[in-house]
Amino acid sequence: MLNPLKICLITNRYPSHPDDVASPFVRDFHLGLRKKGVDVSVFTPYYRTERIESREDVIRFHWKGEEKVVGSLNLFNPQELLQLFSFLKNGKCQLLHHLRRTHPHSCLALWALPSGWFAYQAKKELGIPYSVWCLGSDIYVWAKKPFLRKIIKKILKEADHLFADGFDLKEKTERLSGKKCLFLPSMR
Repeated sequence: MLNPLKICLITNRYPSHPDDVASPFVRDFHLGLRKKGVDVSVFTPYYRTERIESREDVIRFHWKGEEKVVGSLNLFNPQELLQLFSFLKNGKCQLLHHLRRTHPHSCLALWALPSGWFAYQAKKELGIPYSVWCLGSDIYVWAKKPFLRKIIKKILKEADHLFADGFDLKEKTERLSGKKCLFLPSMR
């Protein structure tokens, strides 16, 4: 009998419970892959919330800014900049630990930044191939900022496969990366 495909979804937002409106398609995608026989784990930051679903296959890492979404951190605020460093350091450390324990065949980063950065680190440290699913804000917003654009280009160039949630987004991702990108709708 063949072993099932084993992947780790890396995402900066995973709904805290089935009724959470934060990126609900991520939960649906995760559960859809499981229904198809894929062995999936999810790696995502922990955010403080009134209600949180506990699942063995969803790993929520702790960091110092758990009351805010990482994308809303103000990089000009010293306290929030420290929270970002905590996010990157704790996330990388805990992801590597998770991957060493679970041994996935590959990682799929939902959003080039910050999830793609984690997947890129895993490939550098552990040799695990990764793909990036660009979902909009990573390319339309963050890639317009010169310093972040450079990081995103590196993440995309090093990825084994690229996907985008729109035809215009696909074209922008291809121009930014210099690589082929496939259309993969999120079905929100």
